[in-house]
Amino acid sequence: MESLGPCINARRRNNWFDEDCRSAAERRKRCRMKWIEDRANIDKRKDLRVSRNLATITNRRKKRKKPRMNLIRNKEGNIIIGKEEIQRRWIEHMKELFIRPPPHNPVDEMEIEGNINDVEAPTQEEITDAIRKLRNNKAAMIDNIQ
Repeated sequence: MESLGPCINARRRNNWFDEDCRSAAERRKRCRMKWIEDRANIDKRKDLRVSRNLATITNRRKKRKKPRMNLIRNKEGNIIIGKEEIQRRWIEHMKELFIRPPPHNPVDEMEIEGNINDVEAPTQEEITDAIRKLRNNKAAMIDNIQ
């Protein structure tokens, strides 16, 4: 096939672009890629530093002393503000908790018939029989624990 002029798709070759130029262009390309990568790492570190600073600021704000509210309610549900009134209410509350009258019906003690000194000591045989009759993890008598 004949052509009338130079081929349009043909690539022009420069005589001055030799192997040294090609290696310099490759080196320049590698250096540029390394620079871009380093910039990305710097940005990541900067973002990390910013997030650390944000976390530090948040923690400091959380740890600041918060104002203490010295308010309590009395028996009727009304709020008490004064320091002496609050102390009086606490004293009253603690007395209600810990100072109680004795129970109305004290525990009935078993009535003992006869003199305690007249009772004979149990024999070794009676003790071993009683131990043998005990069941594991069970009380010997009804203990009224529910």
